Amino acid sequence: HLATQEGQVVNMKTQLTKAFSNVICTIVFGQRFDYNDAKFNKMMGLFDLLFSLAGSEANLIDNIPWLTFIPKYRKQFNDLVQANDDIEAFISDVVEEHKVTYDSENLRDFIDMYLHSDPGNELTARAIIKELFFAGTETSGTSLAWALLLLVKYPEIQKKCRQEIKKVIGYARGPRNSDRGTLPFTEATLQEAQRFISIA
Repeated sequence: HLATQEGQVVNMKTQLTKAFSNVICTIVFGQRFDYNDAKFNKMMGLFDLLFSLAGSEANLIDNIPWLTFIPKYRKQFNDLVQANDDIEAFISDVVEEHKVTYDSENLRDFIDMYLHSDPGNELTARAIIKELFFAGTETSGTSLAWALLLLVKYPEIQKKCRQEIKKVIGYARGPRNSDRGTLPFTEATLQEAQRFISIA
């Protein structure tokens, strides 16, 4: 997707978040989305809004409920509730679509597996789906965006990582989890980036 944006300014965090979200979509929904797909972008926008609101003062209302009587906090809280409701509706629609096309002999994804193993408990399935997106998109996208920023800032480190990856993996295949032990410098660089940024 980045190749189509050559010569343009690109928000890498957005691109990385979409990439991670698409991995989760493949697991949960059984499909990946084009980055320009309206349904996908609506879902990404809702999660973006929910993440930004969850980190705002609206979160204070969980601990200080009387703040809902102050207009500023009430608006933020109402926006948070609305974004959450919209995400719930989006996920419910997808679960309903899966129920219509469900085939116990052909389980396509997480939703089908959940419908197969616990057909009466859709509320839990929807909660798990939402958590998978929360845990897997924003945090991962932000972490990798910061790691890229640090690699741009320290090109000598970027060069060493690239040389190690080229030497161990080459260009004939993609990286695997089993490669981690054979890429000590790259592994240490990623761990240091995680230590440095501490986003959680």
